[in-house]
Amino acid sequence: MLEYFPSHYSWNLGVLMAAQLGGEFTEIDSACRPLQALAARPNAKDDPEAQHAWVEAWSGIARRVEGFAARDEAAGHRWSAGRKYLRACVYWFTAERMTSHKLPAKRELYQAMIRCFARGVALRDEPIEFVTIPYEGTTLPALFYRAPQAGPRPAMIHFDGFDVTKEWMHLCGISSEFARRGISTLMVDHPGIGAALRHGVNLVSARFLGTGFNYATLFENVSGSLIMGLLVGYFAFKGGVSQHWRLFLTTGILGGYTTFSAFSLDSVLLYERGEVGLAALYVVLSVVFSIGGLAAGLALVRHFT
Repeated sequence: MLEYFPSHYSWNLGVLMAAQLGGEFTEIDSACRPLQALAARPNAKDDPEAQHAWVEAWSGIARRVEGFAARDEAAGHRWSAGRKYLRACVYWFTAERMTSHKLPAKRELYQAMIRCFARGVALRDEPIEFVTIPYEGTTLPALFYRAPQAGPRPAMIHFDGFDVTKEWMHLCGISSEFARRGISTLMVDHPGIGAALRHGVNLVSARFLGTGFNYATLFENVSGSLIMGLLVGYFAFKGGVSQHWRLFLTTGILGGYTTFSAFSLDSVLLYERGEVGLAALYVVLSVVFSIGGLAAGLALVRHFT
């Protein structure tokens, strides 16, 4: 597997996501090559200069591709322009997700991503509606992709996670695949409590334990399994908890806190780097301790009930 940044997990993940969503390799390469020396620095994850360089590199590519899209649109080439706007959206997203929440630029990058996405799907006549979902006295932004068949259709509702947005879910092909099967898709942005906790664990782990081994993901999956066992045991032996709260605590919070996708990616990356023994150890520890944690949680509740 090609890795531009072997020692920088989050940058590597950003590159893979850009490729998955339809980025062109020559453009991705032009953004990544100048960043390799910065990524190799000690503590690059906490280096403001490195983070600024990442944002500038991807913003530059996004701005250039958006310019090409505008040129095509002015020439009347709707389909070509729409495709370029969507590619620019991917690059704005890649820049935005690495920008600190404390910086005003994050909102500007996000707005650029939304602008390019909206223009891209409009020019390509994609059957997407921008909708809002009422929730707890406020609203949640969402995209509704309507299946082409006539009459009422079943709909799949997707709530995104910490690393992605509703636009990301559409660009990775989820909605079009469901539409081919006669199913509409509602993709919703929402606040992620569990994913925010996972992000905190990732930061603490990287700072105190380093990034040579995937301590954060291992801890998240094992501790999440233990808590799941405690919760499920409490629901079973104590009762009195509504279905709404059961789903919120298990699927909502713990579903965002634990991460099977990161576990899978970490395992493959270790193998691809030639660290076969470490990859095998990581898989065994993750599976054994996660299942053991859930069983321990159940046993603890049973013991004290």
